[in-house]
Amino acid sequence: MYLPRNFFLNLSIYVITKTISNVMSSYISIFITVNLLTVEKVKVKSQDDIKDFLNVRKELDLEDKDINKLYDQRVMNNIFLTLKYKMLVNPLLSIPVRSAIKLLEFINKIQGNKRTSFSHTLYHICK
Repeated sequence: MYLPRNFFLNLSIYVITKTISNVMSSYISIFITVNLLTVEKVKVKSQDDIKDFLNVRKELDLEDKDINKLYDQRVMNNIFLTLKYKMLVNPLLSIPVRSAIKLLEFINKIQGNKRTSFSHTLYHICK
């Protein structure tokens, strides 16, 4: 039986490529699973967990003092999911409008886009 000269080289390249592909797909799968936050996961988060979680989410544009305000108000699990625009921007919390909207959009995403009331509230406030 005759094998081409580069048969083993091609086989090695195929095995390496396939291995890298499998590793990458596993990595991507793990990454997606870790980043996915569900309502069920939020419901079991403690006050400290919510604080740590918000500190990591830089896209929410929350400053440490804003996160600490939420922490001081004992925001955790279900309370986090029920935050409203008026709660966030009221004098007690005084979270900037941009950060409040980003946070509410994020909560909305966690809940599967079920809640959109904050946009109506914002409209009435700005009117």
